[in-house]
Amino acid sequence: MKFQCNIEPNQTQYSTNQIQWEFSKDNLTFTKLPVGVQIVSDDQIFIDKINKKAHRGYYRCSLNNISFTIFLRVKGLFTLFMGFCFRKLFVYIY
Repeated sequence: MKFQCNIEPNQTQYSTNQIQWEFSKDNLTFTKLPVGVQIVSDDQIFIDKINKKAHRGYYRCSLNNISFTIFLRVKGLFTLFMGFCFRKLFVYIY
């Protein structure tokens, strides 16, 4: 599973290396990404093998005080996503 953080409509105004990725189990305290989540590029993260205990939670990408949080819910064979968008920052799931 891949998350990509894109800025629209003027993505060229910002360098992608300014994007910060964080993780939270409770959507209150955000820390570094859990083990098994790889930063593919500055604007993308990738989870190869989803583990319910390790990867269930909130993923947030931030840039210039704008953030987007998505909840990754792992239940059995199904993975559900719930995202919240603020301004022009989006997370795309491939």
